[in-house]
Amino acid sequence: MTITEAARHHLVTRAQEVLGTEAGMTLAEHLPPVGWADVATRQDLDGLEARMALRFESMALRFESIDPRFESIDLRFESIELRFESIDLRFKSVDEQFKAVHERFQKLEEGLDHRFAAQDFKMEALEHRLLGAIYQSATAQTRTFVVALISTLIAFSGVGLAAAQLAAR
Repeated sequence: MTITEAARHHLVTRAQEVLGTEAGMTLAEHLPPVGWADVATRQDLDGLEARMALRFESMALRFESIDPRFESIDLRFESIELRFESIDLRFKSVDEQFKAVHERFQKLEEGLDHRFAAQDFKMEALEHRLLGAIYQSATAQTRTFVVALISTLIAFSGVGLAAAQLAAR
């Protein structure tokens, strides 16, 4: 049977009438705020304590079984960190090698720039010499041609004179 608030109030009022106001209130204060089925006994609390102890013990065992797993994971992370450190060192080494290669290329480029500049100077000198030789050759050939042309003209004019003299005879 469930006790309602109306029934509880009626019991308190009746206890105050029979026992007096103060004694009725004292008795009502010792009644549980809910039904007796909802009140925990010492045996209930002892049983709860035993079950809680078993649960805590079970949890402790689980944590103990998990601890080695975490230690294993920690070791794996340390191994991974060492690998990353090794990779970092390799990258640093590669960076230094690239820097050295870059410096070599810069020196090669500077050397090539100087060589190309020297070759350009030599090519310009050869070009001037070749143009001078071509000019001299062309001038000499032109002179030879002009002399040959004049000689041919003179020869033809001498033939023309001789023919005119022959015709005049």
